[in-house]
Formats: sequence, C-alpha cells, structure tokens
Amino acid sequence: MSEKQPPLKREESDADFAALSKEYAPLIDSMTEKYFRQLGADYEDVRQEASLAFYRAFLSFDRNQEKVSFGLYAKICIRNRLISLLRKSRSRKKREEKRVAAPAEEPFPFDKKELFRLTEKLLTEYERKVFWEFLSGKSYRDIAATLGKTPKSVGNALFRARVKLRNSDPFR
Repeated sequence: MSEKQPPLKREESDADFAALSKEYAPLIDSMTEKYFRQLGADYEDVRQEASLAFYRAFLSFDRNQEKVSFGLYAKICIRNRLISLLRKSRSRKKREEKRVAAPAEEPFPFDKKELFRLTEKLLTEYERKVFWEFLSGKSYRDIAATLGKTPKSVGNALFRARVKLRNSDPFR
C-alpha cells in the first residue's frame, strides 16, 4: 500500500498549477474548440469550464501512481466535463422543443350539456364529484378535504375521468 502524498504548500501548489496551465493551454484550447460549437455556447464560457475541469484534475491527480500520466488524466477530466455539459444542453433543448411543439389541447371538446350527459353516463359518482369540483377551480387538496379523501385519490379519480371522457365518442 502506498503512502499518501504530502499536501503541497500553497505557494508550491500555485506555482505548479501556473506552470502546468501554461504547458497544457493548447490541450484546453483544443478541447474548448471541439465542444463549444456543439454546445452552441460562448467560447469563453466553455473555455472557463474546461479550465475548471483542468484545475480539478490538478487537485485530484495522484502523483504517486504511475499508471496514468497527468496529461491523459487532465484530458479525460476535461472531456468528461464538457460532455456532461453537452448532454445537459441537449436535454434542455429537447424539453424546450417539446414545450413549444406540444399543441394546446382542448381538454374536453364538448359543450356543457353534452359534458354533463357524458359524465353521468361514463363516470362513477366519486369521479363525477371530483371532476366537477376540479372544473369549478378547486385544488386537489381542497377537493380532498371536501370529499374526505386524500389528494392522491383525487388525482387518480380525475385521471380516470379524463381518460374515460377523452376515449368516449359523443355521437354514440
């Protein structure tokens, strides 16, 4: 078992980091260049993220091990950080696209008389009560208090009611 390395003194650490930063600037720049276009972000923002990843690599690198060079370790750390940002960016874009692409849906394409007739025909008494309370503007918690049920039960009943009404054919 190898002994832990003694921590560097602040002055040594700053000097070592400054020297390594200068030496590895081309690596940081090339990684930034590679990912900033994919991220669609400002170059300087991506460069700063890459530099932070490099600094974290500097702090966490085990100088006593001999299997991996610092350069490879730093490159992996920077790449992983930038890939993580890329995934978050793509996920955010997908969520925004879904939000924009989702058509505003009419919850129940029936007039009030037709809706009343369908609720009487399709829904249980409890589902009807929950449905009409919800349409009157009450929250799940208020409906639950009024009917002596839990908010979860109210949500389930409302879900069932919506499914039944959406799947119904009003011209039967």
